[in-house]
Amino acid sequence: MQVLPAKIDTTDRLLSIAMLLVGGMVLATLLRYPSVREHLKLGLIGLALVCVAATLTFFLGSGPLFAAEGKKIGVHVGVLTGLMWVAEISFNNFVDPRISTGGNRFYVDNSFWAAIALVILITSFATASKCHKTSAGVRVGLWSGYISGTISCLMALSLVLFGMRFLLRDPINIEEYATRASGAPSFGMASYFAYETMAGALAHLFVLGIVMGLLLGLLGGLMGQLLAQLHPASH
Repeated sequence: MQVLPAKIDTTDRLLSIAMLLVGGMVLATLLRYPSVREHLKLGLIGLALVCVAATLTFFLGSGPLFAAEGKKIGVHVGVLTGLMWVAEISFNNFVDPRISTGGNRFYVDNSFWAAIALVILITSFATASKCHKTSAGVRVGLWSGYISGTISCLMALSLVLFGMRFLLRDPINIEEYATRASGAPSFGMASYFAYETMAGALAHLFVLGIVMGLLLGLLGGLMGQLLAQLHPASH
């Protein structure tokens, strides 16, 4: 019997396009801002990872391993938590520096991070408990983390290419540049923060997005399946 390939759904198409956009923005950063060799290597590694992620999403995202229970709710949670990351990034970069101080950023950043992690964990737990499957919770974590990471990555890279003036006017960034970049090989403050922000953007995508989502999904999935096994009559 011939096995037909999985139909590629809208989520996979949009995510693949978004990842290609991320790759294009990383490449544009490399071309626009000259820097030291280590920064260029970081950009090329990030570009390769983005291309791999886009390819896997397009060809495997709608397959049975990734598209079963948990994907749909994971997509919705990913959009929600991605917008939360956008709000956090906006506070750090667009709000008046007299309000967006270092101390205030500490509380805002950690509050948003905790809220996002909690939303993913609770949704993974509830989905796994309902489906009696750890894998359902893992899918929630994977898709929510992947999508939220992609949204926040695009937001950060947009700052590099279209909002550099906000990075250069920030008193905290100015102080950091004077302290950390002093005496080091440099192509200027704009290039320094272009690559610092690009590194943060890729970390949002792969670490705070995919990896954190998978870990929270696994934890929530295990807890949810355990609850379903302990109280089978209530499910």
